[in-house]
Amino acid sequence: MAAINVVSWLLILGLFSHCSATNIRLNTDYRLDNILILVQNENFASVDNMKALKGYLAYVSHQMARATEAVGRRISINTVRLLVPPSKIAELKNAGVFPSMPATWESEVSADVVLENPGGKVKTIPADECYGPNKWIKMPEYTVRRNATANSFLRELSIYLWGLLSESVSGVQFYQDGSGTFQPSVCSSNTPGQYRLRNSISSGADSSSICLSELVRFENFSLAKMQEICEFTTKPSPTGNNWGSILSQPVSLFCDSKSFNNDTRVHHSSQVPNPFNRACGGLSAGEVLRKHPHFLPTTPGASVQETQPTVLLVEKSAFRDVVLVLDVSGSMNHDRIKNEIRSATIYVKYFLETGARLSIVSFSATARELQTLLKVSDDSVREQLAKKIQSLAAGGSTNISGAIYEAMSILGATAPYTKSQTGFVVLITDGEHNTGPNLTVAIEQAAKTSIVFDTISISRYADERMARLANLTNGRSTFVSENTPRMLNWRSPLQIW
Repeated sequence: MAAINVVSWLLILGLFSHCSATNIRLNTDYRLDNILILVQNENFASVDNMKALKGYLAYVSHQMARATEAVGRRISINTVRLLVPPSKIAELKNAGVFPSMPATWESEVSADVVLENPGGKVKTIPADECYGPNKWIKMPEYTVRRNATANSFLRELSIYLWGLLSESVSGVQFYQDGSGTFQPSVCSSNTPGQYRLRNSISSGADSSSICLSELVRFENFSLAKMQEICEFTTKPSPTGNNWGSILSQPVSLFCDSKSFNNDTRVHHSSQVPNPFNRACGGLSAGEVLRKHPHFLPTTPGASVQETQPTVLLVEKSAFRDVVLVLDVSGSMNHDRIKNEIRSATIYVKYFLETGARLSIVSFSATARELQTLLKVSDDSVREQLAKKIQSLAAGGSTNISGAIYEAMSILGATAPYTKSQTGFVVLITDGEHNTGPNLTVAIEQAAKTSIVFDTISISRYADERMARLANLTNGRSTFVSENTPRMLNWRSPLQIW
C-alpha cells in the first residue's frame, strides 16, 4: 500500500465519537450476558494473563452479587466475550483457556471494556446526568492480577451499566452540613471511620480528638483549613472491605435510603456536594438502581446463587467485508460531493486494510451498486476502486432506506434478519430521507443483524436518524459542518488492529 503522511490530512479529517449501544443483557436468572472486553496489546494477551483475567472476573461477579442483593436483586455476570488480536487466537485456543465462538456483532467499537497498556486507574467515561448514557470502561492491564482492584472495576461497571455517577468529590474530603458541622465527603455521615491529622500517625489516642483539638487553635476556622489539616479514613468491615459507598471508594456496598436499608453505615447523605447528588437530585444509589429496568419488580426472572462467569474467546476474521454508501442526491452538488469523493478516495487508497473486500453503493432516488465486493489485494485494486468513486455526480432525491437495504443485501443479509448476518457499512449523507421505504423501519431491520453502520452527516440538514442507526448497530456517528473543510477520520472506525 502506498505511503502517506497522515498528519498532512488532519485539516480535512474530522473525529468520530464513540456512540455504541451496549449489547449487555440481563437474563432470566438475573445474570448479565454479552459483556465485551477488548484486549488491545498483543503482548498482554498471553495464556497466563488471560487465565488471571478469568479469575479476576469471577471475583468481580461475586462482589456484584453481594452489592446488588443488598439493593433488592442479586445480579451477577454470566457471560463475557473476549476480543483479542487475531494473532493470539490460535495460542489461546490450543491452551484451552476459554471456549471459542465465531464473531457476529463483536467489534472494537462495540467493546464495553478496553484493556489498555498504560498504567492508571479503572475509569469509565461518564455522563453528566442521572441515568445518562455512559461510554466504555478503560481498564489498565495490571488490574487483572490484583483482586484488590475488583471493587474499583465494579464501581465503574455500575456507572457504565446503570447510569450512576461518582460519589467522589475530587480533592475535597469534607463539607459543612446544614448546621455548619464538618462532615467527611462520603456517602453516609454514619460511615465508620476516623479523623486524623494529615501526615501523622495516631499513637493510640482517638484520632478524631487529636484532629479536632488541633482545629480549635484556629480562629475563624474554615473548610479550607479543615481540608489542609485533617483527613478521614473509613474503617475496615468484618469482610476486609471499607464501609461506605461503592461509588466513592473501592468498597463493597451501595449507599441507600433509610426507608429501605436499616444499616446506618450505608444511609445516603444528600448534602455531600458530589456529582451524583447534583445530577440525581439527592437520591441514593439504591434508589436510582431500583428505577433501572434490571431492578424493577416487573422484570421477569429469579435470582440464582451461581456467580461464576463463562468467558468466551471471540474468533474474529482478520479481514472483513465493507460497503461504502455514498449520497449523490441533488443537495450534494458542488463542494459537498467534492469533499465526499475526496474523503472516500483517501479511505480506499490509504486506510482500507489490505485483504478486506469492498463494495461501493451510490444513492439518490434509488440505490445502485457501483462495485461488487472486491478483495483489496494491492495498489492497483485501490486505484480501480478510487476511479469508481471519482466518477460520481449529484442529482435526484434522497432514498436512505433504499441504500440501507442495498448495503445489507450485498453483505448477504435478507429477511428474516438475524444476528448471524455480519459486515460493515459506512454511510455518508447530507440530506433528509424523502423517498423510498420507511426509514425508521429500515433502521429497525438493520438493528436485528450484526452489521455495523458508521454514519457521517455532512450538513445540518442531514437526517437526524443517522445517529440512531449507528447507535443501534454498535457503529459510530459523526456530524461535519458543511462550512468547514474537515471531513472524515477513517482511522478509528474502519481499521481492525
